[in-house]
Amino acid sequence: MGKKGAKVVPPGTAVLPNYTVAIRVTNDEIRRGVRKIQEAVLAHEPNLEPAIIPLSNLHVTLLMLHLREGQVQAAKEALRQAKARITPQLLQPFNKVVIPFEGLGTFADTTVFAKVAEGGHLATLRQIADTVRTCFAEKNLYPTDDNTFLPHLTLMKITDNNQGKLKSKGIQRISPSLYEGLRERELGSQSVEGFQLCSLRKKRQADGYFHVEEQVKFGPGG
Repeated sequence: MGKKGAKVVPPGTAVLPNYTVAIRVTNDEIRRGVRKIQEAVLAHEPNLEPAIIPLSNLHVTLLMLHLREGQVQAAKEALRQAKARITPQLLQPFNKVVIPFEGLGTFADTTVFAKVAEGGHLATLRQIADTVRTCFAEKNLYPTDDNTFLPHLTLMKITDNNQGKLKSKGIQRISPSLYEGLRERELGSQSVEGFQLCSLRKKRQADGYFHVEEQVKFGPGG
């Protein structure tokens, strides 16, 4: 789907992302499962409340990037181009990509996430991410992270925005012992119906999700 060998390494100094390309997670079963895990952790450590990801904002990140005001239109075009390049089978209503979430993991004890279960869908998801990155790179829009795509669903996270409040409560990490008995839990599956270009800085939508600058959907009318 994406052009192999396309340059996807940012050619400048590192900057903080202000936009993301994401797949929104809306499945009710997944949301209920995520909330049960969050509540179980908070029952042991209520001071972690600032680290909880709202259910309305659950998503799988395909790309993080920094856009200047004049680059947003090019990013919208790149998003539409990515959809146009995706294998035609993905655009058929009867053959949607489904992402099953199973088990928990952590990044350096500052992020707790649900893993994407093993299976053929992982290769398809990586192809989608590669296509998105390639289309953005062709417009000189590069990721702010490295080029390793590790699909996951973040449930809790210590960030620059909440770190001060958590430290004031004596919290510097999310101990794995808080979710030890929940590590292998199955959360359900999310159908991939499209993806969005979202602003990380603008006011969120009324439903709590990121401000969506552009979205594409699979299937007729997308």
